[in-house]
Amino acid sequence: MIKNIFFKELKYNLHNSKILIIWGVLLLIFILSAVSSFVHISNANRGFDLIEQKSNEKIRYDDKAGFLDELIAKSLNEPYERKNSLDMLVFTKQNLVKRASLLSFISGTDANIPDGSNMQYFLAPSIETNASSNIYLNSLYSLDWSKICIFLLSFVIICFSFDAFSREKEQGTLKLILVNGISRFSIVIGKYLGLLITFLIPLLLSLVTIIIIVVVSTSMEFLPGDIVKLLIFLFVCTIFLSINIFLGFTISCLSRISAVSLSTSLIVWTILAIIFPSTSWLGINKIKPIPTIAEVNDKIKTMHNSLEDCFLEWRYDWIGKEPSNGVLQRKDCYDRRTKIETDTWRNYYNRLFSQTEAAIKIASISPYSSFQFLCDKLTDNGYYGYNNFYKQVLNYQKQFKKFIEDKDRENKESHHLIWNESYFTCYFMSNQKVNADEMPMFMYKPTLIKEVLESSAWNIFYLSSCMIFLFACTCIAFFRYDVR
Repeated sequence: MIKNIFFKELKYNLHNSKILIIWGVLLLIFILSAVSSFVHISNANRGFDLIEQKSNEKIRYDDKAGFLDELIAKSLNEPYERKNSLDMLVFTKQNLVKRASLLSFISGTDANIPDGSNMQYFLAPSIETNASSNIYLNSLYSLDWSKICIFLLSFVIICFSFDAFSREKEQGTLKLILVNGISRFSIVIGKYLGLLITFLIPLLLSLVTIIIIVVVSTSMEFLPGDIVKLLIFLFVCTIFLSINIFLGFTISCLSRISAVSLSTSLIVWTILAIIFPSTSWLGINKIKPIPTIAEVNDKIKTMHNSLEDCFLEWRYDWIGKEPSNGVLQRKDCYDRRTKIETDTWRNYYNRLFSQTEAAIKIASISPYSSFQFLCDKLTDNGYYGYNNFYKQVLNYQKQFKKFIEDKDRENKESHHLIWNESYFTCYFMSNQKVNADEMPMFMYKPTLIKEVLESSAWNIFYLSSCMIFLFACTCIAFFRYDVR
């Protein structure tokens, strides 16, 4: 029975010229969006290569010291190895970047998301955007597959499911189907499968096309686990499309007139897909406000000015001698100033992340937002991707600091005093040359499949629960539906 209803619905959809036009539009949008994303990723990663190269050169080589000696040695054909010194490394800022994922065509082409961080020995790593073009202009044409599914595909499904039952009731065919002994449950499942397969076809064709483009391309390749992530995305899309189908079915069964069903479906879709997620982002600023950058800087300045017994005068006769009380007082003063700045910025970033997570929890009440954030997790983009990147930066900073301190302790001539003052710290810590091969280098590691599944488990469960709930609502509403 289900098979007959399914093929009847599928045949009807495939002979519908509107469906064929929609297929063509969806295929074109999906493929163009992915190709545009690949171009953006290629350009971004070329820029990131240059940033990484310059950052690595800064910590490997001291461009200021020994440059003349190197030229002289080269002119005499004598060996000369230019290395950075430990005291220079302490004050070198590293520009660390999060490389763009090949799966960003699914979710993550928003140009306003941070993609880098400035890090050094003393201060909390900053949040940076290394966009090579106008981020506001980029945001105008940013359109990834998750947004296509949320704002276009779901809208189309609502428009084709709102009259799934009311149309056949008006035509009198629904009554004939039931008279022939076909159960109402079979009708629901058959109509659902017919509509689901109809709109999964353009998504599947687009996905296969993209995989072929990547496989035959010499400049792109999937990372280990990317194919699994694509399969998870397809599975989640199936659940998401099912939610929209059952939403339309439920409203169709509860409305006696198709026009009422259409208007109700569009209102519910607008609330869940647009109004509620937008309102949650606006409301969180009232619930968990955060200071502005200017307020943070003013706070740091005020706290610096309030420090007492902060000895700042420098005496050049301290150089070359054992650290005096004056040196120790000066170091203590700078340590307190550095701690104020580090703690204040770290608190600001923690509040920034906390506010974002709270907004995500509220917005995720809508299955449309929950689907969006799940796609962000799959592609290691959006807030989740940057949060993962920032945690790795913090961990790298700890490794880098430990490397500096261990190297400084190895030098018996060093006084082992390191503070945030580049002019004079060099006289009281080691300034030995450092072998670049020994230094820890930052390399971002995308989330593993296991980590993705663990972080996405709740989203998948919630979307599945929404689908089951709406399926139950459809069955209950249709079982009580008067087909006369």
